Amino acid sequence: RALISLRHQDAVIELNVETEQLLWILASEKGWSKSRQSLLLKPVGDTQLPHRQHSAQWASNGGLLLFDNGRSQSRVVNYLVDLSKRTVEQTWTFEDDKPFFSSFLCDVDELPNQTLQVTDGGRQSKGSFWARILEIRRTEPGQKILELVYRASGRGCSIYRSQRIKSLYPESL
Repeated sequence: RALISLRHQDAVIELNVETEQLLWILASEKGWSKSRQSLLLKPVGDTQLPHRQHSAQWASNGGLLLFDNGRSQSRVVNYLVDLSKRTVEQTWTFEDDKPFFSSFLCDVDELPNQTLQVTDGGRQSKGSFWARILEIRRTEPGQKILELVYRASGRGCSIYRSQRIKSLYPESL
């Protein structure tokens, strides 16, 4: 099975690679053909569907984890997909202080210690781009435990992805 993020369709889909069968669609009902309507997951409760999302992946807690760029507010979100009921429920979200909005790029990765590394990669302010990397705990509300901000002169900078690596220095130093 393959989990596929269709950023410009504001959708995440799961595909059976062997049969090439589309299993489900996480997206708004708008714009899908009648033949695809039955594949749309039904949101439960206050679930907000993703918009221009990145980095969709299955998390260790069994949920669907992704960075939702959003229309005017970005967030990291975890969904519970129930295939038997064909539903989706938003179970956790991290929305940093406003304005937390990256219109492009971004990433979220689950780290071995169960925290999340967030690449907030395409921020814009006063005509210049800047970016940051966060580490957050999946608590209620999400707790920011690390924040690295990157700025550059001129047009600024952006970050596509970030990865946590072990130290480049020997442990004896």
